[in-house]
Order: sequence, then structure tokens, then C-alpha cells
Amino acid sequence: ESLPRQLRECMQELLSVNERYHDTMQSNVQLEAKVDELTSNMQMLSEDLAFSRSRVSQLEDECKRLQQEVLVLQSAQQLQSERHALATAETDTMNRDLQYRCQQVVALEKDLAALRESEEKANEHAAQQYRTGYEQAT
Repeated sequence: ESLPRQLRECMQELLSVNERYHDTMQSNVQLEAKVDELTSNMQMLSEDLAFSRSRVSQLEDECKRLQQEVLVLQSAQQLQSERHALATAETDTMNRDLQYRCQQVVALEKDLAALRESEEKANEHAAQQYRTGYEQAT
């Protein structure tokens, strides 16, 4: 009787070990599926990271290009500002020159008017002298 009991205990132990083995195998299969899923996710994330790094590099290049463009535009704006200042100074000089010349023209017109008046008076005086001389002669 002792032998069959030991055999039963041994059989139960064997069944218990077998059951734990199957549970462990099932857990192992589940873990392998989880590892495969995580590996797949990691691969997708690695691809996303590579794409993001590439995009960041493109954006950095674009940023550098835009910074260079800003520098060019700032230089152009500075040059345009200097040209504007020169044009303004030249315009001011020309306006002063024009004003001076207008004053000269006004003065010359006054002188001309005075000369015409003097000429008219001289012509009247000459005509008067001519008449006086003509009357005395006749």
C-alpha cells in the first residue's frame, strides 16, 4: 500500500509540475507576444524618431536660410535708408538753391521793372526834349 501511495503522490507531483510547466509555457508565449509587440512599437518609434530628426534638420536648414535672407534684407534696408538720407539732403540742397534762385529772379524782376520805368521816363523825357527842340526849331 505504501508503494501505490508513493506512486500516486509522485503522479500528483508530476501532474503539478506538468501543469506549472504548461502555465509557464503559456506565460512565455504571452511574454513573447508582448516582446514582439513592444519590438514592433519600438521599430515604429525609431522610424518616427528618424523622420523627426530629418524634419528638424530640414527646419534648421530653412531657419539658417531665412536668417541669411533677413541679414540680406537688413543690409538692403540699411542701404536704402542711406540712399534716402542722401536723396533728402540733396533735395534740401536743391530746394535751398531753388529758393535762392527764386529770390534772385524776384530781385531781377524788380530791377527789370525799375529799368523799364527808367526807360519809360527816359523815353518820355527824350520825347519831351525832342518836342521842345522841335518846337524851338519851328
